[in-house]
Amino acid sequence: MNFFRIFLISLILVTFQPAKAEELAILQGEVLTLESCIDIAIDKNPNIDLANNTSKVYESRVGQVKSGYLPQINLSSGYNRLNSITNTGLDKDSNSYSGNVGVNQLIYDFGKTPTKVKIQDLNLDSSKYDVDNTVVQIAYDVKQAYYAALAAKISKDIYVQSINQYDRHLKQAQAFFEVGTKPKIDVTTAEVNLSNTKLNYIKADNLYKNAIANLNNAMGMPDAPEYEIDNIFAFKHIDKANEVEISTKSDGLSKQESSTVLKSGVTRYNIMDNLTFEKYDVSFEGALETAFENRPDLKSTITKEEAANESIKLAKKDYLPVLSGGASYGIGGREFPLDNGWSLGASVTLPVFNGFLTQKQIDEARANLNVVKSSIEILKQNIYLQVKQAYINLTEAEKRIPVAEMSVNQAKEYFDLANGRYNVGVGNSIELQDAEINYNNAQLSYVQTLYDYNVARSNLEKAMGVK
Repeated sequence: MNFFRIFLISLILVTFQPAKAEELAILQGEVLTLESCIDIAIDKNPNIDLANNTSKVYESRVGQVKSGYLPQINLSSGYNRLNSITNTGLDKDSNSYSGNVGVNQLIYDFGKTPTKVKIQDLNLDSSKYDVDNTVVQIAYDVKQAYYAALAAKISKDIYVQSINQYDRHLKQAQAFFEVGTKPKIDVTTAEVNLSNTKLNYIKADNLYKNAIANLNNAMGMPDAPEYEIDNIFAFKHIDKANEVEISTKSDGLSKQESSTVLKSGVTRYNIMDNLTFEKYDVSFEGALETAFENRPDLKSTITKEEAANESIKLAKKDYLPVLSGGASYGIGGREFPLDNGWSLGASVTLPVFNGFLTQKQIDEARANLNVVKSSIEILKQNIYLQVKQAYINLTEAEKRIPVAEMSVNQAKEYFDLANGRYNVGVGNSIELQDAEINYNNAQLSYVQTLYDYNVARSNLEKAMGVK
């Protein structure tokens, strides 16, 4: 019966114990959004723990200075045994016992302790802003890595569809050569183009793997399982590169196809249908105002300025007296019952001369205040510069996007014409090769432009203190 009761109580305790906060994890094959990557980084990145633990140090210091408000109690006891030789030559032993309890209490120190508490409270607030600044930095690192991985992923897709296209061109050139309508050099050119594109794909794949490794490191999970990254506002990418279909029909060359399905029988991967652009609507004045109001590092430094002001006040208070009181009770003697006694009193400590130490401490506190003020001014100028440069880069990248988009459309039109000319025997392999290279480069350039825009946006968000 007792065993059953113990088992039942243990079961209840286990069932109703407080649940631990659920840790974020990455599942094999999971699709991660940018927001989820940032959340994981905030949960896993060790820099967050570093900042939080640093803040706890300042939290402990607040408690340390507040202890000055409370009484200080000390307890002591002692025992001594004395052995002496008398004139008669006999040993004589004696015991001595003592015990004492004392209490000291600060009565009034003209605001020294409250000022110390205020300084440490301000230091604690500053450390909390440092934690916020760490969060902004980690979010920025994740964004940079995420955008790089997404751009590399799309570049891979472009090379995949290019490989399919060059493979089709090779088969087409071989067919033309066998019937005698095209020279051998067309076959060789197609083989070289295919090999070069495969080489470029290998490089792009390696770039993607490195980008994912950087993203894992930014999230604080270097050994994360394999996962996919989702699309974002200016990279609304629909992965069609692995859906290209190569026609094996012998009459495929003569069929009229749509603009997205080439006459050669290869379904084209049109980047303009799969990547969109959304403008980040913010003015320079608005961004600058947000930065000065929101930057946690600026808030931290301004809080340090307040603490430096309080440090000057604290240093000046060393000229003032300190009033304290104390009481004690003690017992002692060689034989029981022991003697006892008590004392009660108050004291005033007034510094008269300490070799100008207090004045030099005041000078140091003032110099530290000036250092912090200079740091604030430097930081404000840097914030202005960071916002200005990020905004200029964002505007420049925004202007490049429609130009890059037009370049893709023009290159695609040129490729369609060159491909059609080659199919009917009018064009040549060099013309087709140039058209294909121009089209691929235009697509890659468009991806790079969108990547640059997103990077510029993340730079501006970081400059504004936005996560």
